[in-house]
Amino acid sequence: MAETDRHPVDEHLLAWYRDAAGSKIRHVPANLPDVLKTEAVLAHEYAGETLRTADQAITGTRDQRALLSRAESDTEIALSKEALEGFASGEGMWATLPAATRREQLQVMGRTLDELYPSLRLHLYGANDRFSAPFTVFGQKWAALYLGQRYLAFSNTRHVQLFASHFDDLVRHAVIRSHEVGEFATGLARGLD
Repeated sequence: MAETDRHPVDEHLLAWYRDAAGSKIRHVPANLPDVLKTEAVLAHEYAGETLRTADQAITGTRDQRALLSRAESDTEIALSKEALEGFASGEGMWATLPAATRREQLQVMGRTLDELYPSLRLHLYGANDRFSAPFTVFGQKWAALYLGQRYLAFSNTRHVQLFASHFDDLVRHAVIRSHEVGEFATGLARGLD
């Protein structure tokens, strides 16, 4: 059990990412993938946060992006299509985020996914067909289930493989494949014009 502040990239995660350098990372985020969020979206998400400031969230996310930009990086992310559409529509926690900021976020996401493909791949699965709690698999070494203020970390090979298998199931049932998600995000951005 690893205690954490509410923060997109805390020291536990960065240590696990560093430890898994050169290995495949599989990630299911709690909402949008932090490594693809713009500073404006991070600032909105962490406005009024008492444990971590928006600036700390932005700095932590930059650190994680630096790890992902290494040549040996191989990262896959699975997100529900509905979560991305809900962001575009300004639903839930994004209701007070201006449409222009959401449009910019989707444009940046689309460009980033196209530029970093295939070392960074985002798959969109259907929430009506599949469900997943947020977790990350760090190569064959670790799996971390995000519970909010703590991570439940697993190093037992069988448990890590169980999480990897769940992730692979989300990818197999993706309704929008990784090579198509950049254009899908850009299309959602155009819908906000």
